[in-house]
Amino acid sequence: KVLVAGIINLSPESFYDGSRCDTVSSALKKAEQMMADGADFLDVGAESSRPSSRSITFDAELERLLPVVGQLCKSGIPLSVDTYKPAVAESVLDLGVGLINDITGLQQDGAMAGIIARFKAGVVIMHMQGTPETMQVNPHYDDLVGEITQFFKKSISVAEIAGIASDRMIIDPGLGFGKTVEHNLVLLNCLDQFKVLH
Repeated sequence: KVLVAGIINLSPESFYDGSRCDTVSSALKKAEQMMADGADFLDVGAESSRPSSRSITFDAELERLLPVVGQLCKSGIPLSVDTYKPAVAESVLDLGVGLINDITGLQQDGAMAGIIARFKAGVVIMHMQGTPETMQVNPHYDDLVGEITQFFKKSISVAEIAGIASDRMIIDPGLGFGKTVEHNLVLLNCLDQFKVLH
């Protein structure tokens, strides 16, 4: 079954203005509309990962996330939170979030996988070449699909060692994250090659 995610960005720097919410009330209103329109779950993020963006502090990320995520969890809406910071993940999982969307694919901080496993949550393992600040500076691959596949194999191993069940892992090739338009098109046409990871 194909699931549809509604995206809510609590960062004013996010690249798509249609997903940006600058108040708790606007985020809750957008969440309600997305669910009414047929979203299966919502993905909430508070730090932009657009090209050239810079990271924000743990405190700033939580200040944006907690009021919105807390209310959405109480409403029973299935939630994913987009973060690569283990302490942020722990805080939102403790509220009832069921899925962490990690743009670093569990490879930036060794604590992340263990925290997700402890809460018996799911994880979106995304591939990104470089960091948001640098990823679109001449991205290059000798073997696009092969290199991304190897990245996923490493991330899946990290997840398995931590105790995350295989049916709680989602892989995301990260279109636009350290890829040119040509790379993105190749990936779209080669998605079936990632089935070897199942």
